[in-house]
Amino acid sequence: MAKNGGVPMNTKQYEGAPVIALIGRSGAGKDTQMRVLLERFDAVNISTGDLTRALITTGSPLGLFAKGILATGEWNFPSALDARSFFEALGARPSPIGRFAAKLLGENRIEFSVASDAKSYLLPDWMALLLFLEGFEKIPPSRWVICSSSPRRLNEAHFMDEMVQSIGRPPLLPVYIHVDEDVAIERLLNRRWCKPCGIYALPSSVVVPRECERCGGALSIREGDNDMENIMGRLHYFKERVIPLLEYFDGLGRLIWIDGDQGPDAVSKSMIDQIHARVVAMRFS
Repeated sequence: MAKNGGVPMNTKQYEGAPVIALIGRSGAGKDTQMRVLLERFDAVNISTGDLTRALITTGSPLGLFAKGILATGEWNFPSALDARSFFEALGARPSPIGRFAAKLLGENRIEFSVASDAKSYLLPDWMALLLFLEGFEKIPPSRWVICSSSPRRLNEAHFMDEMVQSIGRPPLLPVYIHVDEDVAIERLLNRRWCKPCGIYALPSSVVVPRECERCGGALSIREGDNDMENIMGRLHYFKERVIPLLEYFDGLGRLIWIDGDQGPDAVSKSMIDQIHARVVAMRFS
C-alpha cells in the first residue's frame, strides 16, 4: 500500500461533518488515538462492540442472540424471529438512514444469514450493519464521527462509505495506524487494562504499567491478551479480512497511513496533521 499517496477531497457540496474510520491491528493503539480524536474534534464515537453490549443489556431476543455469539461463537438465531424484519422496520422510518436501509432492501443487497458452519465470535454482517445504522441515526449531521471498530470487512466498508455519502456527509475517511505483527504481539502481551475507565495502558521500553494514569486504580491483563492462540487469531483475521479493505481505500487515494511505531504523542500529531490536510479541502476545519 502507498503511504499517504492520496489526494485531498474537495467536498464543499457536502453538508454533514466528516466520518473517520480508525483502523489498525490489535495492539496498534487505536483506543489511545480514538480518545485524542474525540477530544480534538469534539467527535462522537461509534463502536459496534459498545452497541452490541448495549443490545445485550436489553435482554431482547436479538440481544440474547448476540450474547450467545460472543459467549460461544455459535449462531443460535431464535426461530420465531425474522432477520429481515429488523431492516424493514428501520427502512420504514422517514429519515435519511431509514431511506438508505430501504434502498439496500429494495436492491436485495443484504444477505440475512442466521447460521454458520464454523464458530465465529463476530456478529453476522447484516446485524453489525443494523447496529451501525441504528447508532448513526442518533448523531446530529454537524458532529464529527469516529468509527473505532468498523469497518472490519470489505463489504462493510462499501456499505459504510455509501451510507455516509447518502446522508450528506463526505466520503468515509480511513486512518490506518500501522504496526508490524511482531510489534503488535509484544504490545498485546504486555499491555494492561483499566476496566472502570475502559482504557488500555501500553508498556514503555522498560516498564510495564501497573496503575491507571486516569484513576490510579490497579491495572490487569484483559481476557485474551495473554492467550497466544487468541492473539494469532485476531492477527490472522486482520490479514485475511481487513487488509483487503485497506487496499480498496488505498486504491481510491483516500487512505491515511500512520506509522504506529512512533510514540503516542508523535502518532497523534501525525494523525491530526494529515486529517487536517484532507478536511481543509472539505472546508470543515
